[in-house]
Amino acid sequence: MKKYLKIFVVSSLIVLALYEGGIGFLLCNPNVLKHFPQAILWHVRNIYLGADRTILQLLPQAIQYDDELTYVLSPKKFIFSNREFSTVFSVNSKGLRDDEASLERPEIIVLGDSVAMGWGVEQEATFAQIIEKATGHKVLNAAIASYATVRELKMLNRLDTRNLKYLIIQYAGNDLEENSVFFEKGTLPIKDRVALEKIIKEYSKGLPYYFGKYTFCTLARWFGFIKQILSSKDKAQSINSDAAELFLNALLKIPAADFNRVQIIVLAVNDYLQDSRPFIESLENKKQSLKYPDFIQNLITTNLSSGFEAEDGFILDDHPNAKGHAVIAREILHLIDPKEY
Repeated sequence: MKKYLKIFVVSSLIVLALYEGGIGFLLCNPNVLKHFPQAILWHVRNIYLGADRTILQLLPQAIQYDDELTYVLSPKKFIFSNREFSTVFSVNSKGLRDDEASLERPEIIVLGDSVAMGWGVEQEATFAQIIEKATGHKVLNAAIASYATVRELKMLNRLDTRNLKYLIIQYAGNDLEENSVFFEKGTLPIKDRVALEKIIKEYSKGLPYYFGKYTFCTLARWFGFIKQILSSKDKAQSINSDAAELFLNALLKIPAADFNRVQIIVLAVNDYLQDSRPFIESLENKKQSLKYPDFIQNLITTNLSSGFEAEDGFILDDHPNAKGHAVIAREILHLIDPKEY
């Protein structure tokens, strides 16, 4: 009996080592995944997202505490890296990934989360900077990773909007939770400094690799998937129907600028898990209601669910790369001036 138990344990350790080694190799060489079936790509990508990726907003060197927004970017220069990129962040005094000059009387301001901020791309390759070069207008990139509409507008309230002509708001599916809390409570609970430091400390403990980490992540994901299947609650429909209303509520309730003299462009960019089309379709339907002010009835929406090719995004990371930012920039430039762009 002991002999068979020993064989089982040794065999299990060999299988575990092969699995860990194989996943580790693919994480280090993501281009190899192009030659594998899509299912394997998604499997490795989920491990990367769940157990391997470094999260910028949980790095103490990348953020500083803010008592209204929880955090802003740390006003300095630093490097942010992951498996597929290593990028330089130059952050201005407002905690935004842009230069100091862009803070004074910008004509275009970009709000959003990690996508608009330029996760994984160099500063000059973000769609905000591409638009600035193409139009000659001063553009301020005010996007910060994990911000949703509420915090984005609160940030806008701190900025110089005297010369603002276009406000570009990049929407993501994960904006829903923050917008929902604000809708229900009329305010946004902000973590205190101690709570944020505790979260960062706990996160940092999980960064180093340990033997079996990828296996543990896989098992946890399977358990979560099974739990989701067994759950009788289907939230997808409520998310699709409520998201636009929650977004508009934030626009109406947070005083951030004189929107009546600003053209608002709402941009939705799909990630590989979230389809943004229902949000845009719902927003288009709701904005036509006469109960909303003119600036909402006149807002422009665009969805890039069909505008991206595989090469416009990273293999592992769920963000657009430099080519993807160029695609976004072209779409926005066309909306600003269809004849010119």
